[in-house]
Amino acid sequence: MNKDILLKILAVAVVLFFIFEMFALGYIGGGAKTEPTNNSGPKIVSGNAEFDAVLKSYEPYLVSNKLDDAAKQKLKGKEGVEDIVLTDRGYVISLKTSKYMKNIYETLLSDNLSSTAVANLVLPNTITFKYSNGSEESFVSGGSLVKISMEPFAEEGETLRVSMNFEAEDGLLTRYAPPTLAPVEISLNSTAIVNSKLFDEYTFSIPWEKRNEINSSWLNTKYGLENVSFVKKDYVLLSNMLGAADMISKKYDYVSLISEGSITPVANFTDKERIISDFGNSTFPNSVLKIKANSAVELPFESVKKQVYFLTLTHDVYKFKDSGLYLALNEPHASGDKVNMSLKALGVGKTIFNIIDAIELIEPGG
Repeated sequence: MNKDILLKILAVAVVLFFIFEMFALGYIGGGAKTEPTNNSGPKIVSGNAEFDAVLKSYEPYLVSNKLDDAAKQKLKGKEGVEDIVLTDRGYVISLKTSKYMKNIYETLLSDNLSSTAVANLVLPNTITFKYSNGSEESFVSGGSLVKISMEPFAEEGETLRVSMNFEAEDGLLTRYAPPTLAPVEISLNSTAIVNSKLFDEYTFSIPWEKRNEINSSWLNTKYGLENVSFVKKDYVLLSNMLGAADMISKKYDYVSLISEGSITPVANFTDKERIISDFGNSTFPNSVLKIKANSAVELPFESVKKQVYFLTLTHDVYKFKDSGLYLALNEPHASGDKVNMSLKALGVGKTIFNIIDAIELIEPGG
């Protein structure tokens, strides 16, 4: 190994030690606001803040925990890779410059290998910190640089939401624990491309009094345990709230559990008229049965059929950490069809990490 690479690896080890050990040693405590007992001394406070920081640059290396010989040989053949060294933090992949970061990171992802980088973030000039008592206070950071260990999914120049424990003295930020990414909820519309249909999903609404007619064992055998979901609802919601005396006097032999606003009869009890006579107007929730199948499912209950597809999401601004989406659609689609979607998601910067909710947008008249 030449001298330049050796010096670079040693620098990596120092930076990794700084990033990981500073937090482990409790470098900055979080949450409580404190002041010195000596009134003539400096005012020192600590707390937490979430804020937007700009990703200025990456250090020219990646760290991966798992690299076999084949993976190492593949990486060493990639442009920009100088060397790969095993350290106590994992395999350090040294790069000529950070411009090769994205390509090497995506190469690792394509082989289902994770990796992290050290990013340099520019803090905003002022940061508002929150204390455990709910109060807030702003401090001057001076646009300082901080380092964060993260997957290098974001481009240099992107704005990222981060969280950081801190310590400030006389209104100036003095010390901090390593920041962490703070995903935010994002609402957006996206286009999805249909890749393939997976199966039909049947959702059956089972009346309360017929909930015991579902033979889960038979359904599991016929369609497969992983393809059947039955949420049985034995409970009954009461319109008239019960007092303490009522909960004692109305604990009839068919009542398994009783509370102010509900009862749960024993599993085989189905007499709705008896419950209404004893407790007044009540709500009897339907149980829900879902079955995934590739052929028609016929049961004597009201049902809704949807087709479940595997889709690929696209967007002009945001990119998806995982663009694949499994979703039930109302209408049949062919491979290659475009579907407009409304999404709620968690993301950092311009990268979407997790889809919370996805709804197909139906065009007027469609």
